[in-house]
Amino acid sequence: MPLTHKLLFALVLLILSGCGQFKALKQELVTLDNQYTQYHIKVNGRQSSDSVVLVLLSQAHAEQIDGFDVMIGDNDIDIQAYSHSQFLFVFIDENHDLRFQPNERYEWLALDSQSADTPLTLDLNSSAKDYPKQLVDKPLQNITNMQITQARFDEVIPLNDPIFSREYAQMGLWKPISHIQNGYTGLFFLEPYHTSKIPVILVHGMAGSAADFAPLVANIDQEKYQIWVFNYPSGLPLLMIAKGLDNLINITRAKYQFSQAHIVGHSMGGLSE
Repeated sequence: MPLTHKLLFALVLLILSGCGQFKALKQELVTLDNQYTQYHIKVNGRQSSDSVVLVLLSQAHAEQIDGFDVMIGDNDIDIQAYSHSQFLFVFIDENHDLRFQPNERYEWLALDSQSADTPLTLDLNSSAKDYPKQLVDKPLQNITNMQITQARFDEVIPLNDPIFSREYAQMGLWKPISHIQNGYTGLFFLEPYHTSKIPVILVHGMAGSAADFAPLVANIDQEKYQIWVFNYPSGLPLLMIAKGLDNLINITRAKYQFSQAHIVGHSMGGLSE
């Protein structure tokens, strides 16, 4: 076969392969879009320092939750709810343990009576005793049952772990839901948490992984800083990636109460900050 024909044949194979990848990506994003509804949440009656936890439930008395999010600061929040989630339970996490206790202010909201196009406002002044007793003092991350596995956080994983391999980085680009479902997505620690060290959060670029930062990590003063890495599927929409990073930082901040952190992003990772 002449060289020009070989090159043309290789180009055709590359295009066909790319078409298959784009088709797989489109299918996963359509599935994601069909499974979720986004609500804009505003919570009154709180201080900027409060950790406000938002819990999604398919039923009022469900033993497991559909997911949770955390609000910190003065900003409102957009929360992604499963299409089958019927209730939103919100409470101020007074002791920062990511668990609900009856002495913490809370509020219920039935999502089936709400429009996703209308911002939802809660006051957290409920004096009723109808709190979800099945959730009392339960660690939320241990009772979460999601169709798409919740992103992991505050787990210690070395930078040479297979989770950060090039293979899984490519999966994150072309099959982002699969990346999440297989547990490759999250905000990971390279060492156990230290109260005296300032977190540095590294955010990789498109088709990348936390392993891309290995040369940088080797030159960071780890007596002063602790390294965290956000490993994410870069095939997701940018706003969803940014929302995921914000959520994980808020959850981790609510748990550890650190006062400052630095974020370093590469390429697409810088856009998601």
